[in-house]
Amino acid sequence: LNRATGLQLRKQYENLPEIYDLRRRVRQSQEDLEQAEFHLIELQEERAATGDIDQGVQDLLSEIPPAEMPEDPSQLQSVARELVIARRELLDNLIADSSAYFDAAVDLNGALHEKLSITEDYRSFIEERIFWVRSISGDRLLRASDIRETMGWLMSPSSWIDSLRAIMNHARQDWAALFGITALTVLIWLPQMRLSRRLRHLGELVSRYNTDTYLHTLEAFLWTFVCALPVPFTLWVIGWVLGRPINQTSVATAIGTGLQDGAILLYPLVFLRQTLRVRGLAEAHFRWPSQAIASLRRHLHWLMPVMTVAQVLVTALESGSNDAFSASVGRIAFTLGLVALSAFLRRILKPHGPVLKRFIEDNTGGIIARIRYIWYPLAFLLPIAFAVLSWTGFHYTARQLESKLEQSLILAMLLVILNGVMLRWLFIARRRVAVEDARRKREQAAAEAEAKRESGSEPQAEAPPLDEDKVDLPALSQQTRQLFRAASTVTVVLGLYIIWAQALPALRMLDRVQLLPEIRITDGETRDITQLTKPDRTADSSSPETPGSPGLLPGMSSELAKNSSESPAQIVPNVSITLADLGLAIVILIATWASFRNVPGLVEIVVLQRLPLDSGSRYALSTVMRYIIAIIGVLVAAGTMGLAWSNVQWLAAALTFGLAFGLQEIFANFVSGLIILAERPVRLGDTVSVNGVTGTVTRIRMRATTITDWERKELIIPNKTFITSDVINWTLSDSTLRITIPVGVSYESDVDKVEQLLHKIAAENRVVLQDPKPQVLFKSFGDSTLDYELRVFIPSIDHYVSIRHELHTRVIKEFRKAGIEIAFPQRDLHVRSIGGLEAFLPRKTEEAKADKEPGENVDLD
Repeated sequence: LNRATGLQLRKQYENLPEIYDLRRRVRQSQEDLEQAEFHLIELQEERAATGDIDQGVQDLLSEIPPAEMPEDPSQLQSVARELVIARRELLDNLIADSSAYFDAAVDLNGALHEKLSITEDYRSFIEERIFWVRSISGDRLLRASDIRETMGWLMSPSSWIDSLRAIMNHARQDWAALFGITALTVLIWLPQMRLSRRLRHLGELVSRYNTDTYLHTLEAFLWTFVCALPVPFTLWVIGWVLGRPINQTSVATAIGTGLQDGAILLYPLVFLRQTLRVRGLAEAHFRWPSQAIASLRRHLHWLMPVMTVAQVLVTALESGSNDAFSASVGRIAFTLGLVALSAFLRRILKPHGPVLKRFIEDNTGGIIARIRYIWYPLAFLLPIAFAVLSWTGFHYTARQLESKLEQSLILAMLLVILNGVMLRWLFIARRRVAVEDARRKREQAAAEAEAKRESGSEPQAEAPPLDEDKVDLPALSQQTRQLFRAASTVTVVLGLYIIWAQALPALRMLDRVQLLPEIRITDGETRDITQLTKPDRTADSSSPETPGSPGLLPGMSSELAKNSSESPAQIVPNVSITLADLGLAIVILIATWASFRNVPGLVEIVVLQRLPLDSGSRYALSTVMRYIIAIIGVLVAAGTMGLAWSNVQWLAAALTFGLAFGLQEIFANFVSGLIILAERPVRLGDTVSVNGVTGTVTRIRMRATTITDWERKELIIPNKTFITSDVINWTLSDSTLRITIPVGVSYESDVDKVEQLLHKIAAENRVVLQDPKPQVLFKSFGDSTLDYELRVFIPSIDHYVSIRHELHTRVIKEFRKAGIEIAFPQRDLHVRSIGGLEAFLPRKTEEAKADKEPGENVDLD
């Protein structure tokens, strides 16, 4: 397109109806249509009720009290009949009018839908063609005459006097709106000092553990949002007042529009500045480095006025509809704003500067750190490139690209602040867990010290008081880092696509590259498979306009209508997959994979640990959540590519039969895993015995469960085994376990003393439970011992081996100290006299006596 055609398209683009207003009118038309239909149904029902005239007369007469009824009711019956007939006629007329109104509403609703569709298509058509058209002649450089004309227009005393008069006249006519907006402005300004003190107080509260909660951060975020409002809102109100009068001068209207745009640009900068205030969000809540805060605060101080003034002037001069304005002062202001933005980005985004130095050092292996020599120069050179583009004549293009860059930077700022809010949330959760763990350890140490003092040991020094502010916090888990990184990446990709799609029309071509059922470039429309598109031989392809299109320029109609005039007869399926669909599906699958791996862990840290659930319940919920995320992600990705259930139900049926017959074991293990998670006969952390293997359940997966035995070996056992085989769960409903210690003492021992010592040994052990109480039982008279059993209970199987060791050691020590013999089997050996052995008896007797075991009698006959 040449420049003249581009300018005409741009003017038509500016005169197009707003899409938002059209959509609002469509919704309102739909509501009116529904009300008209409902009213018509009511009238038809009322008319049907008046079908019987005699019954209507009787109903009217029944409303007259009997005392007022005349003796001869014939006259009243005649009047009532006339009223009933008249009512029927009126209802018929109302039904006819309502039907006509309903038909008109249907036509209006259809026309609005068509207008909305055509407007969207035409807007898209223009956007794809005017973006790279010069808005200013390429050879038009800076002229003194243009500058004088622009300054004369901006500072014309007569224009501003007329503007003030128009504002005063409008204020007298619409004083209520002006008073309301002024009162709102004052209301925003009044609490600023109080809010500043509150923000400082909140910053002091979050610095101490006893007064720190996440609600303080949310409150600080809210007040920061409010504190950033006064200056931008005041500028916006001034612009609103300037553009409000109907007969306002052009310069005042343009300046008003510029002030409103400048206020919109200024607010994010002021919000960032308020975030960086002393004891504000960045310093007290997010714990950003002080050097980064100081550097950002210092550079924002000069950037905000420069960018705001430049935005006001550029927008105002662009609204003046004069090429001289944009070509002179407009481009100067635009260039100054871009140079200021470039200088700001160069100082702030320096990889080894005070702002990003710690981030780069902490994420050395990250993609941002690895490609810093690409994005850093690109960031501060882009504004300069836009300025050069403006001076080569593409001023409109440069403005649009600069706007997209600003929106991208605002998106990055919001993501950084939201990341700080989320990290603050996790910081509170991690610190709460760390403090609770420290308290638990301190209480355990105090209990052990108390037990030692009661047992008569040397008294221990009391543990120092717990300082919650100095508790060591666990490092942020890698899982959480991956989740945040994935969420930020997906948000950045989608946000940048939404922002830059309009500026880069080539991205829209992705939706036109059809991959299925065949690879080709389409017009973006989908037709039913039973329809044929045939060439229209009667249409005049040279017609300057296509019916229904809002004033297309010559030469444009052929591109808009070529599908109806040039396409050969063909069958187009009603479901097609484009390159954009494939890309969106890939993004959804990546987000699903990141969520599948990381979201359950985050939910467990933040939510599940607050609930009265054990570790097995939390693991079951997290695992089920993973399955739900995976199913939803796959379904959404499939729906994005047009694979609805009606299209793939036959495939699901085939897979079901395949799992049932061809993959029986895998399917059985999968279902068994679901049963385990739902019924929970085996939980994470339980100690179980299955198929002769005893160990701790460490993982429950889709197909198999992992058990770690006492030798630290991991055994993979199919889930089906836990459902169909005998399984011993040592900790299913009660982790308490009984230990039996058999003790055999000699027949000469004092049985009362033995029982007393065993009770004492059980009572003094710090792990042995006193409820149920330990038991000492005299089991039986053995061959050479009195058999006792010490039965004690311990809280869990984790103490089984250690407590048996401690009890055995304590029994042998206490019995030796008390002089009680722990007996062992005694045997008497009788050797009969055999002929020919008498000569060896003396020598053999001495050898036998020397070799006999303790407690063993040797009788030689």
